[in-house]
Amino acid sequence: MFKSQALIALAAIGSATLAFAAERSIGCFPSPDVQGFVDQGPNVFQSVGLCHSECETAGFPAFALNGTSCGCAQLDNVPGAEHEVDAAHCDTPCPGFASEKCGGKGGFVSVYTI
Repeated sequence: MFKSQALIALAAIGSATLAFAAERSIGCFPSPDVQGFVDQGPNVFQSVGLCHSECETAGFPAFALNGTSCGCAQLDNVPGAEHEVDAAHCDTPCPGFASEKCGGKGGFVSVYTI
C-alpha cells in the first residue's frame, strides 16, 4: 500500500512544471554601460534560460550574460538603446546551450528583460 502511494506522489511531483515568463532580448552592450546588475556567480552550464530562472526567482525583471556569468537587475539598470552595439559583438555561445549567445569577448554582454 505504501509503495503505491509513494509512486503516485512521485508521479505528481514529476509532472509538475515551473512556469516562467518569456524573456525579451534588449541587445548587446559593452560592459561599462551595464551597471547595477547583481552577480549571480559563474555557472559552467550557463544559458539564457538558467540566468532567466535565477533572476526571476530572485525577483529581478532583467538579466545580463557574459560567458559563464549571469547578472540580475531592476529595469532602471537596463542600458538605453543609444548604448547598444551590433549583435555580432555578442557571439559567444552559452556553455550550457550552445545555440544561445552569452555575450562576447572584450566584455560585451547580452541583456534581456523578463
